[in-house]
Amino acid sequence: GFLDVESVVFSVILTVITVIALICWSLSVKGEHGEIQDLYGPSLSNPMRILVFGLFNAIMEEIEFRGLMIASLYPNPIQESEAGYPLSFSKILASSEGVIAVSIQCILFGFDHALNGFPTGPSGFVLSAGWAFALGLLRLKSNGIALTYIIHVIADVTIGFLIRASAKPSKKWA
Repeated sequence: GFLDVESVVFSVILTVITVIALICWSLSVKGEHGEIQDLYGPSLSNPMRILVFGLFNAIMEEIEFRGLMIASLYPNPIQESEAGYPLSFSKILASSEGVIAVSIQCILFGFDHALNGFPTGPSGFVLSAGWAFALGLLRLKSNGIALTYIIHVIADVTIGFLIRASAKPSKKWA
């Protein structure tokens, strides 16, 4: 993949926005995170488990959505770059194949999270799909999933801590 200044700056900004959005969403639902709270809450009993959750969930979703799905929908983005340089965001957005690939994976990612993820519900769809669109653009720009994986790990670790913060006091950090 490519590691250019624009991709790194975009990644830092996206990471900050992501963490803030997750915290705001959790506060807006008063810690009622839906099924994921009951499913993962008891197993996220300490910071190490939260980190492991973040590392594994992120790699599985990045491989599925930004790796395999985008690669199958837009197999040759590198050919559109000039002289081996990364694609620009504007060039990706001007490419119908790029926009279609990013849009399909973001819609599916949004539905997956709206139905049984974090954030959940209609607001979860909007937040997750919008985030997946940004990650999809970054994946094409950087021609890899390394940056999207790092951002996703940070998001999932944040989610893990928010789930633990809403757990019953007797089960925290057991």
